[in-house]
Amino acid sequence: CLESPYEREQMLSRLLERLVKIFPQMDRGYVLLANEAGNQLKPVAIRQSVQDRLEEMTIRPVTRSIARQVLNEGKAVLSVDRISAEERRSVLDHEFRSIMCAPLVAATRKPLGIIYIDSNDAKRRFTPEDLNILTCVSILTGQALEQESRHSARFRAVVDTAADGIVTFNDHGLIELVNPALEQLFGWKAD
Repeated sequence: CLESPYEREQMLSRLLERLVKIFPQMDRGYVLLANEAGNQLKPVAIRQSVQDRLEEMTIRPVTRSIARQVLNEGKAVLSVDRISAEERRSVLDHEFRSIMCAPLVAATRKPLGIIYIDSNDAKRRFTPEDLNILTCVSILTGQALEQESRHSARFRAVVDTAADGIVTFNDHGLIELVNPALEQLFGWKAD
């Protein structure tokens, strides 16, 4: 069980690091999770090439149309484009871009978010076989996130309805969770 959003972000960051080993041509990777309504994506894990990290401190744009398509249709997409000189933002941008994007699908078939990776390596573009691998990874990741969410909800329900006061601390000694019984016992609200 992932006990906090921080642990979820760490797990998803490790996932991106492992994807670099599978897809060495990968320049950037993002895991974006959808909000409850499913209409907005929030980056929770980012992996950029060393060159990108040196050039700028912000994440590069995710192709919105591809992200929307993958989230709405629940199907993975492979795109290999030649980028015109006008579309390039700077002389540092490359002529070719290869993108793979796959939905994080739960057992309910509802997309929880996406995994988005791209490459500017014209000689080693992503292939349909690469997309099949990413799709398998995204399905397993989506199922893990769904299980974690269910477990967390069950855990929270038990803690919130316990008659005894409960407090949990993280590895650094900071309070992570306080239940309503403890709040009532001490007469204050946890914020």
